[in-house]
Formats: sequence, C-alpha cells, structure tokens
Amino acid sequence: MAILILLADTSIQLVPDGSILFHIALILIMVAVLNRTLFKPMNQILSEREKKGAGAVAEAEELETQVRTGNKQYSDALRTARASGYKLMEERRGEELRHREELLGSLKTNIQSRLMRERAAIESESTEARNQFDSLPLGTQIRDQVLKPLENLGRVE
Repeated sequence: MAILILLADTSIQLVPDGSILFHIALILIMVAVLNRTLFKPMNQILSEREKKGAGAVAEAEELETQVRTGNKQYSDALRTARASGYKLMEERRGEELRHREELLGSLKTNIQSRLMRERAAIESESTEARNQFDSLPLGTQIRDQVLKPLENLGRVE
C-alpha cells in the first residue's frame, strides 16, 4: 500500500486550470499535423482507388450494356434470317406444288384425250365389226353343223 501512495503522489493530475487549454490546443495542432502529413495522402490514395473502382464499374456496366445490345441485335438478325429462310422454303414448296399440279393436269388431259381416242377407236371398230357381221350365214352354218346331225338321228322332227 505504501507503493500506491507513492505512485499517487508522483502521478500527473490535470486540474481544470489553464493547462487544460494548453493540452486541447496541443491535441488540435497534433490532429492538424497528422491530417497534413498522414491522413491527407491516405485519403487521396483512397479516393483515387474509389474513382478507379467506380470507373471500372461504370466501364463494366457500359460493356455489359454493349453486350446486351449486341446479343439483342444478333437474336433479331437470327430471327429475321430464320423467318426469311422459312419464307423461302415455303415459296419453293409452293412452286414445286404448282409445278406438280401443272404436270398432273397435263398428264390428266393427255390420259383423257388418249382414253377418248381409244374409246372412239373401239367404238368405230365395234361398229365396223357389226356392219361386217352377217348373222344369216352364221345361223345357217350353226343349223347345218348342230341341228342337221340331230335330224339325222331322228331326234328332231
């Protein structure tokens, strides 16, 4: 305990007198000197870093906007190309169908004209065959060949 008493007597005690104002002024001078020598360069470095970071973020956002715009333009161009490709395919398909229909139409007319010619030829041949066909000689020939032998046998009277 004696040591504590000795330490208490030798310790510095601030008494609210004029020395407190001196200490406050000394602290303010020390803060100003530290701001000039240490904190100002550190703050400049930190603000430069922040500007560079903000610039990099802005640059990245601008680049992202450009990429989005490019992707949209690419998608639009791809969609347009696909649509024109489908349209071209449909046009070609339509042309092929029209060509096929024309070919079928010409084949049908050719077949119908040939069929009519063949029918007319058959009709003329049948008319000619009817005109040349004489039933009287054929009837007498049948009578002579079929009925005469039966008369000779006595079956037909």
